[in-house]
Amino acid sequence: IALVLICTSQVASAASVRVGTWNLMRLGESEPKSYEAIAAVAGTVDLLAVQEVMNDQGLAKLEAAIEARTREPWSVISSSPAGSARYKERYAFLTRDSVVRYEDGAVSYLDRKRVFIREPFSARFRTAGGDTLVVGTVHILYGQSELDRVPEVRELGRYWSWLEEIYPGEQLVLVGDFNLPPNHP
Repeated sequence: IALVLICTSQVASAASVRVGTWNLMRLGESEPKSYEAIAAVAGTVDLLAVQEVMNDQGLAKLEAAIEARTREPWSVISSSPAGSARYKERYAFLTRDSVVRYEDGAVSYLDRKRVFIREPFSARFRTAGGDTLVVGTVHILYGQSELDRVPEVRELGRYWSWLEEIYPGEQLVLVGDFNLPPNHP
């Protein structure tokens, strides 16, 4: 596996939920992957957003590996394929059932301007404490240079406003593979 980074943050709620995100680089297609090694890291969070899911088999293997590692049941939801005519991938959320569960509202962004190559995906989750939160995940185009990434990153403001309209009054979290360093303006 190439360099992989998982980010975690505490989400303020009655029951703390550890949220992580990971681009698993063609999950289910570019074998071999050490699902056990991935599960060792992924099992440290309660809600994991995954980018570059290529098929159901890879996602099922990941869920089984995380369940084996944590000895707890997990659930999975995934998006429809998103991308160009030549390349499509899906997003997925994996959740530790004892801490957080999918509630409703799984939806891909309606990108009327067609700025995103892969439309962001979001869903509402309910914590064991009864609070809800909405998580949106993105996979920003890498392209040939940093300039290719900027239009999608700029469009995140419009996406955030859309999330506020679709999920009024909800706590929102945006995660994903932004393909830019954290200090990028």
